[in-house]
Amino acid sequence: MPSDEVLDIEQAAAFLQIGVQTLYGMARRHEVPARKVGGQWRFSRPALTAWLAGNGKPAQEGGKDA
Repeated sequence: MPSDEVLDIEQAAAFLQIGVQTLYGMARRHEVPARKVGGQWRFSRPALTAWLAGNGKPAQEGGKDA
């Protein structure tokens, strides 16, 4: 995966057009596709795009939109 497809919390929040603290909470609650790497959250741009389109695993598991 190219490095521009892996986002840190600030980049992912900007991509989703939400606040960083909001995204922290969503990641902790497993509402968005995310992984902790070395103690820091990382997000896949393609996974976030799929999640936004309703094809992402966290939204399907929760049975509701985040």
